[in-house]
Amino acid sequence: MSVNPVTGLTAMSELAQDVLSIYSTQGSNPGPLVKIPRFLFTCAPSLLLQPVLPGNVQGVAGLGYSPISLPTQLASHFGYAGFAPTFALCLAPNGAIFFGDSPYYMLPGLDISLPVGYTPLIISPLGEYYIEVKSIKINNKDVPLNTTLLSIDRRGIGGTKLSTINPYTILEHSIFKSVTEFFTKELSSIPLVKLVEPFEVCFNSKSIDKRTRV
Repeated sequence: MSVNPVTGLTAMSELAQDVLSIYSTQGSNPGPLVKIPRFLFTCAPSLLLQPVLPGNVQGVAGLGYSPISLPTQLASHFGYAGFAPTFALCLAPNGAIFFGDSPYYMLPGLDISLPVGYTPLIISPLGEYYIEVKSIKINNKDVPLNTTLLSIDRRGIGGTKLSTINPYTILEHSIFKSVTEFFTKELSSIPLVKLVEPFEVCFNSKSIDKRTRV
């Protein structure tokens, strides 16, 4: 059974095996095209790609923490000792995805793994990626909230999940309410503007210092 992670639609699918060809890199230089035999994937009806995915999308890559995810299969083929089952995803409009250990070079020879911060990942019982969040601060002040909701339990409920599916940050209702009220209070000097869905509070960007970080 295959699922569209954006719409939640499911359909019967077929588990198949074929050869995967993918470009490699050698430091900052493009490497040869490498082939991974016996690569496992599923063939699903094209209706699962509709209607939210762009027309040029041919499928969905599985990056979760599972035995048949793309990073795991690559590491299994190349050997875990020299190829970790990890990946780096650049979310810029012209971004890229890298598999294996750093360095991750992009033109003009810049290793994008150096200037970024790191935080340990937590793997949920469902193989999803979470991070540990202990508090939320706005203007260097703690937002009052039920901090137990920030941790994932053994059933996979709660916690702070990293998701490439949702276009905006999604918060549990009580946390969302506290963050919204606290944020509005701290920016009380900034005039509000007409709401833009799906947001409940919108500020006049012309009145906000360009150096402001969110």
